[in-house]
Amino acid sequence: MKRRDFHRTALAAAACCIAPPMVHAQNRSPLKIQVGFAPGGSADAVARALGVRLSPLLGQSVIVENRPGAGGRIGITELRRAPADGNTVFLTPAGPFTVWPWLYPGDKLGYDPVKDYVQIASVSKMDFCVMINMRNPEITDFRTLVSYLKRHPNQANFASPGPGTLPHFVGLMLANALNMSLTHISYKGSGPAMNDFLGGQFPMMTDTLWVDRHKSRQLKIVATSGERRYRELPDVPTLKELGVDLVVDQHFALCAPAGVPPDTVRRLSDAVREALKVQELQDTLYAIGQEPHYLDSQEVTAVQRAQHRYWEKPIKASGYVPD
Repeated sequence: MKRRDFHRTALAAAACCIAPPMVHAQNRSPLKIQVGFAPGGSADAVARALGVRLSPLLGQSVIVENRPGAGGRIGITELRRAPADGNTVFLTPAGPFTVWPWLYPGDKLGYDPVKDYVQIASVSKMDFCVMINMRNPEITDFRTLVSYLKRHPNQANFASPGPGTLPHFVGLMLANALNMSLTHISYKGSGPAMNDFLGGQFPMMTDTLWVDRHKSRQLKIVATSGERRYRELPDVPTLKELGVDLVVDQHFALCAPAGVPPDTVRRLSDAVREALKVQELQDTLYAIGQEPHYLDSQEVTAVQRAQHRYWEKPIKASGYVPD
């Protein structure tokens, strides 16, 4: 299923529940999956695809709530105040736990990434990419993009889903690797950024993999950030193949407010594991640039701690300071 096709059905029901059989729904409150980005982006698509499969497994209706702003920081900060009953979870890339503590040290972050949350399970793993919008005939691949941006520094702009997100840092790290300057244009989610990108307002965007739009030739992914080529994009080289020493990926995972009982965490985690066994969900995730990848609560926590250590050096080297 393509991402745009999925949204035609899912977004139409954005204010509604994804309902399980009534015999189950009567016994539990709805599960709210909150997302820190606007509808139309990868986080929103993953949440809705996952919600459809979790509902019958948990015996709960599932509601997806979008809470965009500050690259997802508003939503994750507000999550601390949600009841710790397991009925409110947050689907997020790893940035709030791995990147932002370096950007907003101490009280500036607004939450404690260790004490304020419990990790539930990872849902998927994703690479990032460099995209062109195909409106400029001088830009046809990665090398012509770099050449054009160096010859036209006043047009050397790129967009990302938000400030402090990993796509943002992929752009900054790419600029450093290429010894050039790129100006970041920030948005409140991938969807709004993509609309302006396709409209030709800037020549380049960094984000997760927009597989469907690449295949439909609405845009062109000219490089990916993974260790190897993505399964659904065998024609697209990695940055490493192109001579750029940059390999970056991350997980999408569910977390909840601290204090959720361990048996509830296990119940939610087990449901994610079972949902990811469904071929239809796997196909949906692959189609929107996500590799299905389950990790339990302890494994997600360990991976995030390792990634937190990794990101210290590139973040400091980028020179980025939040407004």
